[in-house]
Amino acid sequence: MTYATAIETRYEPSRMSRVSTEKLSQLFVKLDRELENGFSRQLVADTLMKMDLFNKKEEETKFLDASGHNYIRSKKLNSMSLKEYLTILEQKFVDIASKDDPAKELECVDTFIRLVEEDRDTFLPRTLDVIKEAEMTPYEHK
Repeated sequence: MTYATAIETRYEPSRMSRVSTEKLSQLFVKLDRELENGFSRQLVADTLMKMDLFNKKEEETKFLDASGHNYIRSKKLNSMSLKEYLTILEQKFVDIASKDDPAKELECVDTFIRLVEEDRDTFLPRTLDVIKEAEMTPYEHK
């Protein structure tokens, strides 16, 4: 389990624009308060997969494993820190999506926000179904 220090709460990406950082930070704070489990890694992973910025299931697994938790429920549902959130989005939006066209960064941010807002109500039930399936014993599978 990781803990945030005071300096990590004041983290600001070095390569992402101030406008993008503000929009993403506002979304994070809003949903971290509104969602039952906070802004989770799985919500970020699902959205990045919809945007084709996570290209393989292995990349999603590696991202979830980086949480430091051992159980699938914790990996998928526990909230992530604002620093972790901004770091992964900076990497995906600046280094991958907009490497050829810097103006595309803001488009990625707006798309991410729209997709997260659309997915927020269906996220928890869908993820709990996946977790339930993963936590079943071999005898419970049909």
